[in-house]
Amino acid sequence: RKIFQGLIMADDGPGKPALNLMFDAMAETGAMPPKTLIVGDTSLDIMMGKAAGAQAIGVGCGYQTVDEFAESGAAAIAATHEDLSAILADFQP
Repeated sequence: RKIFQGLIMADDGPGKPALNLMFDAMAETGAMPPKTLIVGDTSLDIMMGKAAGAQAIGVGCGYQTVDEFAESGAAAIAATHEDLSAILADFQP
């Protein structure tokens, strides 16, 4: 919770990869796309974030593999929760 400024879920709007969820989250926090980071557990999250102009991180310990995230164009891929912590610590918007 110290790192994340918002949490938007599929119930909050049209499903992914529709951009509504990303735009709602950015409006809620006042963030601009280049300074926004989405952390997702599916390639749909990555596609949505990239289409909205945000940076997208895949979490390969969820629903999809590291290879699937690489194919979707994730800026970085966390194979473990520890990897995600390190990626988030290095994030510079």
